[in-house]
Amino acid sequence: MLNKPVIKVFDEFYQTEKNTVQSWERFHTEGQIPDFIRPIIASSWERCKQTGVNPYTKKPLIVYQDEFLQEKREKNRILLDAVLPLFQELHHDLAWFITDQEGVILERKTGRSNLLKKVSDLNFVPGADISEQASGTNATGIALIEKMPVQIFAGEHFFQSFHPYVASAIPIHDPVSKQILGVLHMGAEKNIVPAHDTFLLLQQVKKIEQLIGTEVVNQNMFSLEKTFNMINEPFILFDMKGTIVRCNDAAKYFFHIHSGDSLPMMLNSPFIIQQWEGLLSSGIQDVCQIKGDEWKFRIQPYKRGSEIVGGMILFQKKSLSLPTSSEKRNQTRYQFSDIMTQDESMLKIIKLTKKAAFSNKSVLITGETGTGKEILAQSIHSYGSRQQGPFIEVNCGAIPRDLVASELFGYEGGAFTGAKSKGKKGKFLLADKGTIFLDEIGDLPLDVQVYLLRILEERTVIPVGGSQPIPINVRVVAATHKNLEVEVQKGNFRADLYHRLNIISFAVPSLRERSSDIPLLVHYFLNKSREGNRTPVMDNGVMEALCAFDWPGNIRQLKNAIEKMLFNADEQHIQLKDLPSEIQSAISLYPVQEEKVSTTESGLEESIYKRNINKTILIQALKQANGNITQAGRILNVSRWTIYNKMKKYELRN
Repeated sequence: MLNKPVIKVFDEFYQTEKNTVQSWERFHTEGQIPDFIRPIIASSWERCKQTGVNPYTKKPLIVYQDEFLQEKREKNRILLDAVLPLFQELHHDLAWFITDQEGVILERKTGRSNLLKKVSDLNFVPGADISEQASGTNATGIALIEKMPVQIFAGEHFFQSFHPYVASAIPIHDPVSKQILGVLHMGAEKNIVPAHDTFLLLQQVKKIEQLIGTEVVNQNMFSLEKTFNMINEPFILFDMKGTIVRCNDAAKYFFHIHSGDSLPMMLNSPFIIQQWEGLLSSGIQDVCQIKGDEWKFRIQPYKRGSEIVGGMILFQKKSLSLPTSSEKRNQTRYQFSDIMTQDESMLKIIKLTKKAAFSNKSVLITGETGTGKEILAQSIHSYGSRQQGPFIEVNCGAIPRDLVASELFGYEGGAFTGAKSKGKKGKFLLADKGTIFLDEIGDLPLDVQVYLLRILEERTVIPVGGSQPIPINVRVVAATHKNLEVEVQKGNFRADLYHRLNIISFAVPSLRERSSDIPLLVHYFLNKSREGNRTPVMDNGVMEALCAFDWPGNIRQLKNAIEKMLFNADEQHIQLKDLPSEIQSAISLYPVQEEKVSTTESGLEESIYKRNINKTILIQALKQANGNITQAGRILNVSRWTIYNKMKKYELRN
């Protein structure tokens, strides 16, 4: 790796130094470069000459001001955090510099005071530009251009003032993207032996890249965890001893395991325990019994470089069969990734519903119309252990009352007038080995509720006109916009069924309760509904109106409103006049100052900030403005209309 740009033998330097200096002088007087000069040096000299760099400059380096340097340091904080602790371990007879990817020195470390003075006299200080374009042929400059480690000796430097020194530089790469983050530069007087030790420099760079890699992983752990849990089958990482280091949601809920548990003991296989080390290096596919179920699994080694540091194991239920063509027609349209939210309460619900996805217990989802109960139900099915099975939707409020029982439970041939001679499978039988979604379960007739209770308790179904119970394997997800506790008190819903359903339950918040999601959803629906590649432009007043509206129809109403606005708008420029009539009526009391703004991410952040004006902030602004609504709006950077609505919300009088 270092053989081309480095003179390996220290004595070789003394043999070539005189010839190098003579070649440097000849180049600057006659413009000729002897074959003796290394190609990377010759190329650099030619570039420097074309650039017009003065080789006789006494203090050659450009030094940027403190404000520029501070900005550079903040931008390269991860790099500095990895390098600075290592500076304490470095050789004190050498000068060490860390630069960014443009060659600007971010920090330095020197042990001897006389060396510190010498490098300072040459302007080798934080903020100095040591790129080739600014500082001629030097180790860092060439390392950035050639993208490789390099060592520069005495007269090979383009600047004459650098001739008493030898310097080495190695690029530091992002371990993930492999892009150059900066350069570690080592320099000293040419007679200092450690200055020629490029191996020392290479070892330090490896340490730095390892520390940066750890930091990058830590910073991106949320994304990594999200990807990890997208694997719907049980998946486990373990160390060399077989101790579980990490496992996804599916593994936790199927096997009831946690980090720190023993994988060989979980597999309960004497062969695997005896052959553990061999299995790690070669991998294995096998079948095992865990908690009464038969699983296929595959073990693969987990490596860091060439070293095996553990392994990973992926499970799949052996009995799991592929869906039939009829079942494929009933697969879900939505997944958890389709839920757009940054609201804490909604994020908590998503976390819990992912857990529920691996349970066979019934799930009850409540919430106002349009809040996304159906999306949540479909996401539970598509995420969990039944994803390969059918997903059957039933709107309990849309089935005629006299047909509810036959639709849900099926019927035998000739069970009633008009029945098919061969009978018909009901929704529960169609959902076998999958999920049945009973939407608007609050509208289910009382006489049918008793049959549903029996199914939940006995896991069997008796078709209308039949006498023999048929075993079924169905997970029930129910949803309703009604308050079932109130319905129980009114006598419209069975108390025993309600308690049977209410074991795992989720209350989806209304859109006005998660108002910080409104700008996010607006942005999403705008991009989804736009025509062509043109980005819709929205006046500030429009976003404020959308954020302040109560949205009784919730997300469904917001989506429809966006589609109406885009239809009404000219050239995809949405103004207040393009709002649906119900929203215009709500804002007619107060004037709104219109200002064009693109629906960029920064615009969304500004709108979110406006929605976070709480009562205390509003009172302080009004006091500061002596009750002047316009002035309070200027203080908070919002319109008068927003202030009026906030005052109404918090019941404040002007």
